[in-house]
Amino acid sequence: MVLALLLAACTPEGGPSTAVNAARVEQLFDDALEPPTVGVTLGSYETRDDETFLERARLSEAIFRSQVTAILPMASGGWLVELTTRDVLQGGSLAPKTLEVEAPAGSRTANLVGNFRPNFERANLLVFGRRYARENQRSQWHVHTVADTAEARELVARSAP
Repeated sequence: MVLALLLAACTPEGGPSTAVNAARVEQLFDDALEPPTVGVTLGSYETRDDETFLERARLSEAIFRSQVTAILPMASGGWLVELTTRDVLQGGSLAPKTLEVEAPAGSRTANLVGNFRPNFERANLLVFGRRYARENQRSQWHVHTVADTAEARELVARSAP
């Protein structure tokens, strides 16, 4: 029963007719801002994993170009990054106009924002978004960002059904 609820939570409204693996969805839409998104190359992020990129594109409810419009420190020590949608590539009216991404203290994203905050300010991002609920929470948008490049936009266009 719990598994059925988790799988149902990962199926978007009006989205795919079959549920997807909840753990995989949470892994793909992990609220991460990748270092190359803002011109920083670190270790495993130096090469893009096209298979994961395409899977993320297929499972996204919306893919949109966004700009960082605010970076606010959280009382818990993390960061709240506000994104404003500039252009929707997939998902039409589903894409949020603004979105807040929480980077909890100690997470890779929080460390990245803390160390490279000037790189993030006003950065342009390509955002893969999907709504799902974590345990005991309401459904909300979760995202993963990549650098907003012509190459990435072309790969998104090729992945469209």
